[in-house]
Amino acid sequence: DSRTVLKRFHLDPKLKAYITCPSCFKLYDDNNNTPCPEYCTHSLLPGSPSCSTSLMRVHIIGRTHFVCPVKKYLYQDMKQWLAWFLSCPDVEGKLESAITTGPKAVDGKDHDIWDGEVLQNLDGPDSRPFTHTPPCFLSWS
Repeated sequence: DSRTVLKRFHLDPKLKAYITCPSCFKLYDDNNNTPCPEYCTHSLLPGSPSCSTSLMRVHIIGRTHFVCPVKKYLYQDMKQWLAWFLSCPDVEGKLESAITTGPKAVDGKDHDIWDGEVLQNLDGPDSRPFTHTPPCFLSWS
């Protein structure tokens, strides 16, 4: 169960849930303020027939009936994830050191793209090696 993994690794992702049409993949906001239609209302073109695929199904557990979405889509905002990732202990330092002191320095072999000659010899806009650009000049937006 994914909830167990999230709990054990102390992960608290900020996710936005959508109900998804299984036929045309139209997204409907999954919040309690706006009820989702029972059938997909999406039309490919104005005036064309709607998709009309059922968005909900009934699960029966014991004598209780639960109405659940047929398909859900979970979305995590990239800026929120990046902020979380960069706030993890020592991540920024590890990212910076990976560029300047990668595994190649230890055994002389290329282990990822940053070890290749092309990137190591690539000049930045100031004619200095691109890989030596201070991180504060890189834009994350």
